[in-house]
Amino acid sequence: ILGMEDVYRAVDWRSIFIVAGILPLSLALSKTGAAELLAHALVATFGSIGHLALVAGVLGVTVLLTQVMSGQAVGAILAPIAIEAAVQTHLDPRSLAMAVALGTGMAFLTPLGHPVNLLVMGAGGYQFRDYWRVGWLLTVFVFLVIMVFLPIFWPLTGS
Repeated sequence: ILGMEDVYRAVDWRSIFIVAGILPLSLALSKTGAAELLAHALVATFGSIGHLALVAGVLGVTVLLTQVMSGQAVGAILAPIAIEAAVQTHLDPRSLAMAVALGTGMAFLTPLGHPVNLLVMGAGGYQFRDYWRVGWLLTVFVFLVIMVFLPIFWPLTGS
């Protein structure tokens, strides 16, 4: 149905290059032990409170970073850290990986986290503060929904 030229035009090459550039950093975090060190800091900060606090901490860090950089980059950087934190606390790594994956889509507080936010900002005549006005409530709501349903669909302990 589509010709190869149409397919090439449809690909968002910026996202491909961002992910391609960040993947070596993600690999380096794992290979050098930096992911283990950062995971230890996450576990020390949130893990002593409980498993759900660790999930909330990972989700919170992901959401905060997603406000100022691409969600793909945040996911590639935080995934090995979240998985290592899960290993350190004997949680199912899929749970914390899903917290990262879901958090990377929550770019509601600033126009910087997603290219569509910038496009809408210009076309709609919005200002930077307009994203905060609407986004904080949406962020809190989605955060709470994730905290309720993530442990149901991806149990924190188990296989």
